[in-house]
Amino acid sequence: MLETEVPSWPFTRPSAMAMPPEYAKLRADQPVCRVTLMNGAEAWLVTRFEDVSFVLSDPRFSPRQPAGPLGPQAAAAGSLFQDPPAHTRLRGLVSKAFTPRRVEALRPYVTSLLERLTDDLEAAGKGADLMSTLSFNVPVESIAELIGVPADHRPGFKEASIALITADAGDVEGLRAAGPVVYGMVGELVKDKRANPGDDLMSALIQARDGEDRLNEDELVTMGMTLLIAGFVATTNSVGLGTVLLAENGGRLRDLHDDPSLVDGAVEEILRFEPKVSGPARQAKEDVEVAGVLIKAGDLVMAPEQCANRDERVFDDSEVFDIRRKNNHHMAFGRGIHHCLGAATARVQLQETFSVLSRRLPGLRPAVPLEELTWQMNFFGDNRFSELPVTW
Repeated sequence: MLETEVPSWPFTRPSAMAMPPEYAKLRADQPVCRVTLMNGAEAWLVTRFEDVSFVLSDPRFSPRQPAGPLGPQAAAAGSLFQDPPAHTRLRGLVSKAFTPRRVEALRPYVTSLLERLTDDLEAAGKGADLMSTLSFNVPVESIAELIGVPADHRPGFKEASIALITADAGDVEGLRAAGPVVYGMVGELVKDKRANPGDDLMSALIQARDGEDRLNEDELVTMGMTLLIAGFVATTNSVGLGTVLLAENGGRLRDLHDDPSLVDGAVEEILRFEPKVSGPARQAKEDVEVAGVLIKAGDLVMAPEQCANRDERVFDDSEVFDIRRKNNHHMAFGRGIHHCLGAATARVQLQETFSVLSRRLPGLRPAVPLEELTWQMNFFGDNRFSELPVTW
């Protein structure tokens, strides 16, 4: 691609599961490229693994503040996009409550949930929609359990959460309606847990302290919203895309059935390979050189992790889906201090999803040709299958 060209980004996907070829060309010829975004603004696009990692990790690049028609929760969410020392304080307090042990303790619930949802899938019969039957429900119900949503509130919490996170990017009115509902529900949960603490993450977050410092009300609600949104996006996308990838690459779900030890590696390869390319935005706080290109203070930089995950310089046969891949140090959950807070939770959900599906439905596959599957982009810039009819 010539230096004088300013392409529109993101690039058009050639097919449901294929990465746009422009990324490989840019990695080879112009790894830092000027692009025009969908809203008409201009930005830099970095495409190599090393450069994406640098932009996401270097403190001279600041996270872009979220904006949009989401109401009060957007302002609260902004605290997660702060630079140190504010961000350091937040993550430090959260890490006191959101421990690996707490995440691992969620696994039996997730397994039981997936057994029930797979019962529902089988009962619905061949041609059932995997997304609405299973993919949308796993993260919402898991997060509700994690943060301690009372049983009688879960149906409403689930309905409102799915409405928010699956709303089409152009459905401004739907977002304005759903956003404050979920925000209000999480706010009520915080109040309830202050009065009646339990053995759940929200109660632990309320009690977390560093000396006299504690999370305030907005920060507590933000954490609940962040876990919900991040967990939903990561799990839902990867369940749908992963099912297709496993089916379309020689029936790999049956390989997992025959050798369950392959599940963890398969999940990591799904996370590396899945062809959604949105990626976080960063803004240069000062002049910074990236791969020999000067990025000036104030410039916007797009750093799509999934593009970096196909970098031929880092991954052998990077365009091949290989569930036995070794040393798979992908970047699906980001890099640096803003590494995805819900990464461990997403991994538990995905590992259990493909463990249960491979054991019970090893022949699971799309019921329609790939070219008939449609994508939906939500407000958060993530693509997923809007529906995925399956058979087995």
